[in-house]
Amino acid sequence: MDPLKPPGFPGTDWPNVAELLTLRSNGIVTYRDKFVYATSREELAARIQQWLQLSAEQAALGFKETRDRKSGPALRVPFDADAIERVSYRPLDRRYLYNRREYVDFPKRGLQEAWGTDNIALFAAEDGTGAGPAVWCHSIKPDQHALKGSYGGWVFPFRNHNPESRGHFLAPALIGGLSAAYGRQVAPIDVFDAILALLSASSYTTRFAFDLEDNFPHVPFPADQDSFSAAARLGARIRALEGFIAAPEQDFCTARLIGQASGPTLDVPSPTRAFTTTGLWAQSRCFAINRSE
Repeated sequence: MDPLKPPGFPGTDWPNVAELLTLRSNGIVTYRDKFVYATSREELAARIQQWLQLSAEQAALGFKETRDRKSGPALRVPFDADAIERVSYRPLDRRYLYNRREYVDFPKRGLQEAWGTDNIALFAAEDGTGAGPAVWCHSIKPDQHALKGSYGGWVFPFRNHNPESRGHFLAPALIGGLSAAYGRQVAPIDVFDAILALLSASSYTTRFAFDLEDNFPHVPFPADQDSFSAAARLGARIRALEGFIAAPEQDFCTARLIGQASGPTLDVPSPTRAFTTTGLWAQSRCFAINRSE
């Protein structure tokens, strides 16, 4: 049916994210998240070390073997504390990953090598974006589902650490073209931040919902310099918050769990009811629980 379906973003000449950032990759794919991810370094280290003491039969059951990864090779490798690395697991959700090839089906070495020790990236879906932001910014290596679940999405790193590069993965003609259009030299990080801001608005995903069903987000760069500068300033703040570079405002550092307190546990609603105005709202950077509710 593809030949019968009209292309997305008709009547525009806006470039899409994959045209503006020249390197893209899927995020890290483990196929055993419950085993190799944890919310603390200590929990993950204890889990791996305990698993390494199991018999081969017990270890295979806990490992969740796949076509590409079996428990045997992993059992033969001693515990490596340096392999525990913080990763962007989901939006506003950082976790620790045991980042060894024997444990991860698709570590995406090309992405990890390009990432280096300091990078940021846009994460976008090629289809089914939904009503939320069309892109997300991550400041540490992302999991395949660091934008959404099911089919994941694509990672577009910004910084290019190759000494012979321009220092970024923006398309070669982009900076020159925008600088000429705005009558001043445009900084690469401002372009990144402007893209992030323009594609984060719910009004964008609502207006172009049909087009985003089968297309990468297209970027409507502003025609005037002041609008571009405003978008860049807003995008810098979004980048700081989504990438955990800056702390959120104090009002967003608490969460209320609505449920019935019963001893040391709290009866929290199921996920289908938890994220409602009468259920659970959580900000994953820092939160407090009021068990008296």
